[in-house]
Amino acid sequence: LKLPKAEAERIITEALAPIEQAKASYRNALARLIEDGYNPQDESTQQWLSNFQQTLGLMEAEVTEIDRTLLAAAEQKLKVADSECIVDCKPLRNLLKAGDWEAADKETYEVMIRVIGKTSNNYFTRNELLSFPCKNLLTIDRLWIKYSKSRFGFSVRKKIYVECGAELDGKYPGDKIWREFAARVGWYVGEYPGLDTLSSQKGHFPLRLKGTSRFAWRASGGCLLSHRDL
Repeated sequence: LKLPKAEAERIITEALAPIEQAKASYRNALARLIEDGYNPQDESTQQWLSNFQQTLGLMEAEVTEIDRTLLAAAEQKLKVADSECIVDCKPLRNLLKAGDWEAADKETYEVMIRVIGKTSNNYFTRNELLSFPCKNLLTIDRLWIKYSKSRFGFSVRKKIYVECGAELDGKYPGDKIWREFAARVGWYVGEYPGLDTLSSQKGHFPLRLKGTSRFAWRASGGCLLSHRDL
């Protein structure tokens, strides 16, 4: 018994349809995670993807190519963004790659202040933060996210800021919200306001808007976190 070719192809297509739909769901989920700034190499993200893969009933071989393709595209996007940054981000990249967070924090300030045409030891104005060039801001943010495995970065901090109840209107959110936010990102030492530069709390870095400026963040940091493209 031999089925007509068209009928055989129809049966195969119908049999594979659920698998293709599941792969599409996995692909969309991974793409969304990358777009939202999550590092797929982060342990918690990998665990979530693994659980989602099992829920969809997909085998490892069926998601390997999806992982490879999307991660390669994300890496290329980061390289393109890096090349489009109007100042050299290579020193920042090297510091982040080495895990030297404090030095990278200082370099982030230096990069950002040069982007807006100012020199070291200057402050940012509220408008300069709200309108900070998009490509440069995203490049810096993605570098932090990549090398800290989604632990640090402006967009990581923005999520925490919103979770604490802050509005993205560029204004100071009030003492209650600010204190909760500052505590969550490790900007308090003991019972007193301070800078715990050894903190490993999520969202802690980068923190400098000038010098060791937790206080500069209190005055103007909401402007950067309210940036439309962050």
